[in-house]
Amino acid sequence: MSRAAFLLALTLIATACNPSLPEYVEARSHWSRSGENYRDLELTAKMHATLLTTDFRQAYAAEYARLFSLTPAQRSEFEAVQMKEEAQHHAVILILATREDSWNNLRPPAGIWRIRLANRRGDSVDLKEARQLDHHNPTWQALYPALTFQYRIWELRFPKRLDDDELLAPKGHHLDLFVAGAGGQFKFSWKL
Repeated sequence: MSRAAFLLALTLIATACNPSLPEYVEARSHWSRSGENYRDLELTAKMHATLLTTDFRQAYAAEYARLFSLTPAQRSEFEAVQMKEEAQHHAVILILATREDSWNNLRPPAGIWRIRLANRRGDSVDLKEARQLDHHNPTWQALYPALTFQYRIWELRFPKRLDDDELLAPKGHHLDLFVAGAGGQFKFSWKL
C-alpha cells in the first residue's frame, strides 16, 4: 500500500470514528478550557468550560443540523435561535466532576461554588442562571465528548451588560470565568 493510500485510509477511519464536522470540532476546541484541582494529591474537581460565542454557535448549529438531519429551513431556524441567545447573554457549558456528588450543584445559593464572569478592567457579573442538563442524554455526549458518566453538564448564563448598560467585554477583549469554592478555584480565560 502506498503512503498516500495509507494516509487516505487512516483519514477515512478517523472520520468514521468521529463523524462530527471538522468546523465544529475546531470551534469546540478553540472555545473550550479545562482545569483540575487537587488537595493533598487527591482530585477534588475537574472542569471543562466552553464559551458559547457567535463563532461557536454557528458551528454548533451546523453540527446539530448534521446530527439530527435537519432541513435547510430547520437549520436556519435553529441558528436564528442560537444568535438570539447570543445577543441576550453570555453562556458557558460547564462539564464538572467532583469528589463528592453533593459538590456538583452550581445553582445559587445551594451550590458550594461562587461563579462570576469578569473583564480585565475589574468589572464582573454574577451567575444569572445555572441549568443542569441531562448528562445521560447521548446528544450532549456526542456534542461534548469530555462528558462521561462521572461528569455533570451545566449551562451557565450571565448578563452581557453591566449595570450602566456597557458591554462587559466587547469584541477583542478578554472574558474570565471564575468558579471558586471549597472544592477548588478555577479561572478560564477567552479573548473575544
